[in-house]
Amino acid sequence: MISADQKRKLVTMAEEYYQSGGSRTDTDTQLRKFCEIAKQSSCVEEFENYLKYQIGRDTFPFRKGLMKEVEKIKEFAKEETLEAISYYFGYMARFAKFVAAERGGRR
Repeated sequence: MISADQKRKLVTMAEEYYQSGGSRTDTDTQLRKFCEIAKQSSCVEEFENYLKYQIGRDTFPFRKGLMKEVEKIKEFAKEETLEAISYYFGYMARFAKFVAAERGGRR
């Protein structure tokens, strides 16, 4: 089970990374898809394989950097890595929706 401190760290990581993405980031819909794939995956490698596939389909810096973010999560959430990855992308999707609303558009 992910602790409250770990969740706080994941929220901070997700928001900071999303903000660093510049004008080209994934939509909240795609981020929720990453969240769901993490929930459905049997192992971290399965999730990473899907993420690599998505990077191959549409290569841009924001997506490439997500692999590094997953590595960071693996470092501190050793026991519940997939759960932590799922939370991370869920938090990022929420933040993406907020950012889109702040910009005055739907995304």
